[in-house]
Amino acid sequence: MGIPILLLVGLACPAASVVPPQSTTQDDGASTRSLEELLDEARRARVRAEAELRPAVAEIMDGLDASVARRPTARTDTAKQELMQLGEAALPLVVPYLDPGESTENGPRLRAQIAAEVLHERPSIGVTSALLDAAAAGTPTARRGALFALRTTPEPRRALPSIVTIARGAEKATGEDGEEKARTAVLVSCYRTIAALGQPGSTTFLSEEIASGEPDRQRLAIGALEYGPTDAVVGQVIELLRSNAAAGLAEPIIGFLGRRDVLLAEEDLAEAFIDLGLRPGLSPEDRIGVFDLARITDADMSTAAKRKLEKDYGDASSSDLRRAALLLLARNKDRSAKRDLLEPFEEQIAAGGRMVAIAYRNRAELNHAIGEWSAAVKDWRSAMKASKAQRLRGDESREQVGIAKSLARMKKYREAAEYLKDSPLTLRALQELGRERDFREMRGTKWGQVFRL
Repeated sequence: MGIPILLLVGLACPAASVVPPQSTTQDDGASTRSLEELLDEARRARVRAEAELRPAVAEIMDGLDASVARRPTARTDTAKQELMQLGEAALPLVVPYLDPGESTENGPRLRAQIAAEVLHERPSIGVTSALLDAAAAGTPTARRGALFALRTTPEPRRALPSIVTIARGAEKATGEDGEEKARTAVLVSCYRTIAALGQPGSTTFLSEEIASGEPDRQRLAIGALEYGPTDAVVGQVIELLRSNAAAGLAEPIIGFLGRRDVLLAEEDLAEAFIDLGLRPGLSPEDRIGVFDLARITDADMSTAAKRKLEKDYGDASSSDLRRAALLLLARNKDRSAKRDLLEPFEEQIAAGGRMVAIAYRNRAELNHAIGEWSAAVKDWRSAMKASKAQRLRGDESREQVGIAKSLARMKKYREAAEYLKDSPLTLRALQELGRERDFREMRGTKWGQVFRL
């Protein structure tokens, strides 16, 4: 029985492995020590290990003072690496740093942030209970940090019911304005963690919230879908998009479809989404969000929708809203909208002078935004030529990337790759660029290797 007991001890107390208890046996090999004795020795071993590691943890955390917080440097990354290198036995000592207390100073808050990131990136069974306790009580910062760390817990089935209970408690709580903001922040963290745990119970919870008919709960659930599997609830979100309730849920719906924009390739769904942007009651920000996403995803508009968009928003008092409407109309080949957008740049180019390179550059970006990719390439090349003639520096990379984006949308992948190879982009910048929507189809070809993803 000695070996199975030791295995149980190791699973229950990971830190105990630092000083493993030795089992004594009789002549026949049978263990003479009880499970309680072995567990007690394992706990003592954990206490000894933590006592040895506590000064090292404190030294690392104390180094993250207010001066580092004001100007974050590589020191913060170094601190994270040093904490993780101390091993799993040190993680319980990191948990208390999740709580900065009532301090408003930057140092304690930076330590809380680093603690949350370390516990998130180094998941351990040994801290599950402590994280659940921190998520249930303490300052809002500590609760959010613990919930963030729990997204990667090795015990998702164990954690899920407790986090659902925390969420239900936060939903019922009330308080002053400041407390209300803190409560909402904790609720957002709860929903995101529930989604991230990826359990069948996670899907059930989010599905029930979306179907609840309560806008606050629906917004939280749809927003949390970014952090976990969503296939099982896509149909529910689409139903909401088509319903009268969609206007009140526009922001999370826009966010959801922005992450799953392939759905807008379906004509009827794209039509329903554009219709959402034309409904009364939306905030200008949400309306702009709909128009921009519809344009970026090349959503086709019906003639009736074009007329309503032009009539209601083509001359809106808000310049941002008017521009978003004109961009969507121009993307759908509306000549009048295109002319209104391009006219100011044409005047600047005709005037010449030192601003001509900037005018070409801005017109190139506009042409790309409305799907005039060939014209965009031509403008980018004119911008490069004007910059060289005027000996302007610092914009070559921007111009090369602009050309590559438009060429990729024209499916001229080889030429796009050549421009990217010649650009001075760092590896990280190149990889981030490769994830952008303009290069989505190019990524799947042999020319997509240029991104080194």
